[in-house]
Amino acid sequence: MTQQTWVGLLAAGPVSPSLYQLAHWNAVLGPVCAETLRVASRLANRMRAGHAARTGALDACQLVLLSGPADAIAGLIGLAANADVQWRGKTVLLVDTPGPAGALSRLGELGAFIGTLDPIDAFATPYFFADADPASHRLITRFGAATKSKVFIGAAGGKPAFRAGASLVSSLLTPLYAGALQAMKHSGLSQGDALAVAERLVEDTLRAWRKAGRKAWDGTIEPPGESATPEQAAALRVRTETLASFLSAAAALGVEHYESTNERNGP
Repeated sequence: MTQQTWVGLLAAGPVSPSLYQLAHWNAVLGPVCAETLRVASRLANRMRAGHAARTGALDACQLVLLSGPADAIAGLIGLAANADVQWRGKTVLLVDTPGPAGALSRLGELGAFIGTLDPIDAFATPYFFADADPASHRLITRFGAATKSKVFIGAAGGKPAFRAGASLVSSLLTPLYAGALQAMKHSGLSQGDALAVAERLVEDTLRAWRKAGRKAWDGTIEPPGESATPEQAAALRVRTETLASFLSAAAALGVEHYESTNERNGP
């Protein structure tokens, strides 16, 4: 193994698309392993990085990435555990999988530092969130620097909380935004006007947060000083009960959450 190729890949096709986006990948990726050499060769050729090898070649790597479809992960872990590899002291990361690092517990019992590496698709260039053993943080940072990617490293076991936070500002934001547009259209605005107003309000909210943090919200909703939503909910209820309930519940839960955490978390 050369000094540069210190990363190994154990995979089943298709691998995570995030791996194709890494810069200088061929400078750090060494052995590419799979259930068969034929599959390993095909994967290495598609990535234009690394070289097909038997699983024993992973013994020369400091960092080993596991990537593949969810139904192939258990097989890859078994392949790794039975390989002629001294896992103690190595870092093994599951790439782009829904499950936690605990899926790698079998390799952890063999002495590996285990974790996960998940792409954050909102960025134009490769960004990742790593949930990993503290002993592997320096190596993960080195991996990010070597591949020109940005890795946000969380605490071990922090992946579920990160995914929850990401959901609140991505997938769960979608029905909230759709509800806002629907309510504005009920007011008589056109689709275009509703979009223009909603986008500006979102931008203004984010700008206020960057400036003042949690103090950007005083527990009321728009317009300023209005602490409850009975009239607004009633207006929506004429059109749709579900949107009215959504507004009332969001306002109540928002206030409750802030009251319970504001003092503890600070600005």
